Amino acid sequence: MSQENRSTGSVPPARAMVQELGARAYLTTEVFQDLASDYKAGCNVWRQVPERFARYALEVLPPVDGPDASGSFALGECFAATATGAVHCVIARESGQYFAKYVNLMDWADALLDLREALECGRELA
Repeated sequence: MSQENRSTGSVPPARAMVQELGARAYLTTEVFQDLASDYKAGCNVWRQVPERFARYALEVLPPVDGPDASGSFALGECFAATATGAVHCVIARESGQYFAKYVNLMDWADALLDLREALECGRELA
């Protein structure tokens, strides 16, 4: 986005990107592989995931409840530990769709805000 657009306030830049699911069949193992690759590459990407993945993630281990009334949860198992906190697979439901991303739990609320901002701005970017 050009500096001119930023200064006029026409569309605020989204801090996060959203990877749409489309019509693609997405296996649970592929979701975890893609999320791990994104995290290791330092990509700030929420991936749209099938409802069956969200159900699996909810049922496989006891979940960690998300911030108040967010409708999100994290997989009970930690993916990585960093100096700033534990990283978990977070599943969020927005507008009837499910999205997943590895998130440091200390940044969970901000990550959800980034997702909502990206969706509101129409930034369903690959």
